[in-house]
Amino acid sequence: MRLINRTLAFLVLASGLLIGVRANVRQFQAALAPPPEVLFPQSLLDATAAAQRLLPPDVPAFYVCRDKDTWNCGLAQRLLYPRDVFCVRTANPAHRRVFRELQKRFAIRYALGTGEPPAELQVLRRTELTPTHWLAELAP
Repeated sequence: MRLINRTLAFLVLASGLLIGVRANVRQFQAALAPPPEVLFPQSLLDATAAAQRLLPPDVPAFYVCRDKDTWNCGLAQRLLYPRDVFCVRTANPAHRRVFRELQKRFAIRYALGTGEPPAELQVLRRTELTPTHWLAELAP
């Protein structure tokens, strides 16, 4: 009986050790893997480059996106730096109030975005920058 218990304990210890070593090897390989070649999607690079050419210098802007595109808003803020870019998600009803408050406080007259502009943005002119992004001039 004692031999069986020791054998089972050894098997449990050995299998746990094997599983742990394999997992650590995979994590180590992932940690040392080269970074992706491009962090920014090409459509976002094209859209922000076009927006930089069309926007007056140093004016703030909205970046309007759906919830699933929120990551791109942070990337757009980085690409448009030092311009102030405010991220606003269209799916959140609370952001309707945020649109108005930010627009008044910072005199925001432009919005860059994906999808359809939300109804609370009073768009004067809209320019298609890429197949997925637009730039709009907003009513004051």
